[in-house]
Amino acid sequence: MTDTFRVTITSLFGTYVPPNWCVNPHAQTLIGFTRMFTLFLNYDRQMVRCEDGGQVALDWLVSSRFGNKTGGDTKSHGMFAPQSKRTAAPPSKNGQPVSADTIPDANTLPLDAPVFIMLHGINGGSHEGPSKWAVATAASRGWRCVALNLRGCGGAELSSPKVYCAVSSADVRAAVDACHSLYPAAPILLSAYSLGTYVVGTYLAEEVRPSGLSQIQAHCFKPLFEYSSVRYYVHHKCPVFPYSTLTLADSRLTLFFLHRKDSKPGGAARRNVVGAVLTSCPMEPHSSYAGLSDPSIPTGLMYNGMIAAKLREYFFKHETAVTEHPEVDAKLLNIAAMRTVVDFEKAVICITHGFKDVDEYYAYFSPGRIIPSIRTPTLYVVATDDPFLGDLSSVEHSIKESQFVSLAHVARGGHVAFLEKGVGVFGQCWTDKVTGEFLQGVLEPRSELATQAANAAGPPKTIIARNHGDASKRIVARTSFACAADDDDDGGAIDAKL
Repeated sequence: MTDTFRVTITSLFGTYVPPNWCVNPHAQTLIGFTRMFTLFLNYDRQMVRCEDGGQVALDWLVSSRFGNKTGGDTKSHGMFAPQSKRTAAPPSKNGQPVSADTIPDANTLPLDAPVFIMLHGINGGSHEGPSKWAVATAASRGWRCVALNLRGCGGAELSSPKVYCAVSSADVRAAVDACHSLYPAAPILLSAYSLGTYVVGTYLAEEVRPSGLSQIQAHCFKPLFEYSSVRYYVHHKCPVFPYSTLTLADSRLTLFFLHRKDSKPGGAARRNVVGAVLTSCPMEPHSSYAGLSDPSIPTGLMYNGMIAAKLREYFFKHETAVTEHPEVDAKLLNIAAMRTVVDFEKAVICITHGFKDVDEYYAYFSPGRIIPSIRTPTLYVVATDDPFLGDLSSVEHSIKESQFVSLAHVARGGHVAFLEKGVGVFGQCWTDKVTGEFLQGVLEPRSELATQAANAAGPPKTIIARNHGDASKRIVARTSFACAADDDDDGGAIDAKL
C-alpha cells in the first residue's frame, strides 16, 4: 500500500473510538437517529419516473440552511438543472471537519463534479440524520449531492401499487439514469445504509451484463478502469478501548478501486457509477430477522414492533395506490392487526413484487447471493454489535472471493450510528468519514497497473436478472397488467455509435 493511499483512507485504517457515554449498541442505534436535529439543509426536489411506473424523489442539496454562504443566488434556478457557468472552485478534498460553513452552494460546482447519491433505510428519507450528515460530508469534498427517497418515502406520493422494498433496484436505476442525463461527464458515487444497502447492492449486481468485463474487449473499448489492489494487515493496539479496534473478516482488507480513463464498459459503469459504500447492512436476512423475532431477545422484538408500526403507517398513507393491485385487499389482509415485519412482507411486498414467499424474497437480495455478481468497487462497513447484523460469517467467503467487494467491521457502533468520542450527534460519525475517504480513493488517479486482475475476474458465474417474475410488469389498473418496456439493450445503442 502506498503512503499516499494510507493518507487517503486514514479513518478506515485507524481506530474507531465511541463516546464513553454511548457504548451500548442499542443506545448508539437510538441516539444516532437524533442527528437529524443537528444539521439543516436546503433541498430542491426532482420527481423521476421509474421503469415500472413508480416514481422516486431526488432531493438535490442546494446549500446549508445556516452558515456562511460561498455561492451566489440559489433561488434563481432549479438546483438539479445543469448550469452553464461556475464561478467558485470546489472546497478542499482533505476531509476537513464538516459544518454548515463547509458546505458549498450547489450552483458553484463544476459540471463534472462527482454526483453523490445517498439512500436511506426503512421508511426513511432525506430528512434523516444519517442521510443529511453523509450528504454534508460529501458536499464538503466538492461533490454534487442528492438524497434518493424511495417510492412513497420522504413525502413522495406512491404512483403505482408496487411498494418499496429491499429489491427496489428500479428506484436506484431511475435515480442513476436521471443523474447521468443531467451530468453525463460526472462520475457517480453511491452510498446507503440499512435496508438501502440491499437496494443498492441488488442494483449493482443486476447491472452486470452476461459477458461481464469481457464486454470491454468484445466491443473494442479502451480500458475505462485501472485496477489497483491494497492488502493491509491490521495490528492495532488500544488498551483503553480494546473493543474499538478495527477488525476485518480475515484480519486483512483487500480493496480494488476503479479509476476512470476514457470510455464506458457495460453494467453500472455505463452510467459512470464508479464506487459504493454500504453501511450497517444486515448481512444475512434470514438470521437477521430471526434475531428480531426471538422471544429471548426483548430488544429484537422491540425493533420488530417499531419497524412493523412504520410499515403499517406507510401502507395506510398509500392505501389507495397499493390496493389498486389486483391481489391486494386491505380488509382481508387486516394490516392494522399486523405486529411483525414478516407479516407485512408476506401480505404486501411478496404480492406486489411477485415473490411466492418470504424465503424467496430474502434469497433474492441476500448479500451472499449478490456479492459475487457485483463488478463495481464496493465497501461494506458494519459493527459486530449491530442488533440487525445477522450471521456475518455466512458472507465472508463471498467477500474473500470477490475482487470488487470488501468488508470492514468494528466491534462497536450499533446500527447506522458509529458515533465518535468528542463528537457525538453534533457532527460526522465514523462511517461518514470512511465513506468520503473510500470514494475519494476511487476518484483519484493512481499509478498505472496492469489490468490482469480485472480480466482474470471475468464475468460472474451467476447473472442476476433485473426483474423477478411479475416484478417486470407495470401495474396500470386493478384488473390488468401492462408489460413495461425493456431498456436492457440501451447499451447496445451506445456501442453502435462507437
